Amino acid sequence: MKRILAALTLLALCSCAGGKEKAYSGPDRPSQSVAVIKGNYGTFEDGSMILGVDGTAFDTARDEVEVLPGPHQIAFVYWDKDPSFFPVLRNFTGSFQLEAEAGHSYEIRGEGGQGFHHWEPLQIWAVDLGTETTIWKAAPILTAP
Repeated sequence: MKRILAALTLLALCSCAGGKEKAYSGPDRPSQSVAVIKGNYGTFEDGSMILGVDGTAFDTARDEVEVLPGPHQIAFVYWDKDPSFFPVLRNFTGSFQLEAEAGHSYEIRGEGGQGFHHWEPLQIWAVDLGTETTIWKAAPILTAP
């Protein structure tokens, strides 16, 4: 029952997810003067979304967030499910430090690697989309639903 509730909660969170969020005050700025952080909202099977920036949580998870250049703490959620045993779902919330550069876009990625009724460690990282350079990588996360 606990697993089903977790799956339904995550589904609700993601189905209500907003698009782009501006995580700075003042008027909109041109794209070359901000940085963009993107979740990887692929499918219900796996993905990531942004929960907040610099200690401020959004009302719903976001696909994309604009920030000003400089250091930022990015809070995110990553999820995957066991394809052999729906609706068994696991998710991981975490955060990382990003030194954002103007005009750059970053994406949070991950993979879990499920086997038949067992879970491999989660691998979660962030890349600079312009160069495909990994800018942050979590240690393997051993978690099960």
